[in-house]
Amino acid sequence: MSAQTCLTAPSCSGSFSYAPPSPSALVSDFDVFGLPYAADPTDKRDVDACKDKWERVEERKAGNKQLPKSTWGEDLTVYDNYFGGKLKGGGGFYLELGGFDGVAESNSRFYERCLGWSGLLIEASPVMFPKLMENRPLAHRMNLAPTCEDDGDETVTFLPSKYTNAMIYDPTNPNHVKFSSNTVDVHCGPLKAYLAALGISHIDFFSLDVEGAELLVLRQFDFSAVTVDVVIVESSNVYHKADEGDNLEIRRIMGENGFVLNTELVEKSDVYMREGFVI
Repeated sequence: MSAQTCLTAPSCSGSFSYAPPSPSALVSDFDVFGLPYAADPTDKRDVDACKDKWERVEERKAGNKQLPKSTWGEDLTVYDNYFGGKLKGGGGFYLELGGFDGVAESNSRFYERCLGWSGLLIEASPVMFPKLMENRPLAHRMNLAPTCEDDGDETVTFLPSKYTNAMIYDPTNPNHVKFSSNTVDVHCGPLKAYLAALGISHIDFFSLDVEGAELLVLRQFDFSAVTVDVVIVESSNVYHKADEGDNLEIRRIMGENGFVLNTELVEKSDVYMREGFVI
């Protein structure tokens, strides 16, 4: 990759941070909210036991009173329908955009704890990023708004929240304006450049939930450079409904890039499978 990113630039506009996986971290050391883990992710009996415990985790809440796992069962539903037949020996890779604190309503945490997968978590809010750093030391962690075409001096004004609905600041929205003193400028760059810089060319599971900015992310994603097997995109929220606006354009983009859509698996989300992916 010829273009420089904030990973190598001496300085960048707006808030940006990156931390690689901690080589000394063990999944057993991070028993947040009693979530189980598989001691041996290559042993299906161990994985099945972890999954069974995961399904029965009491609704103990994260620090902001949200669930410490997927809201609508996205994690286990995707696993059961696409990955349950092949464990990959702990060698799978996830990408979660909208990582928040790495715990509350996370779609990727199951894959790390029960399957031994590695991954990349991207969270735009610099307010939540320190908690993400603390809670998910086994992953690549990045504070970035991955929605711009070029990695120059662009920033995105962001409205943080203690919940998982933090969003890009809209000065025309009266509900945003009254919290304008809380906004922060976050560095904005193309996701494809950062994936290339980190040497990521294959993603097994891509979870995309960035509160209305999903289309901006996918418009500049390079599916020719990175193969992705399964993608879950929040399709219905306060910004659009599943069958209108931005989400229809998302469906068009995904279809053009060879993905098969399933609208029935997960509430309020579209699930896409790459054509040719063998379940």
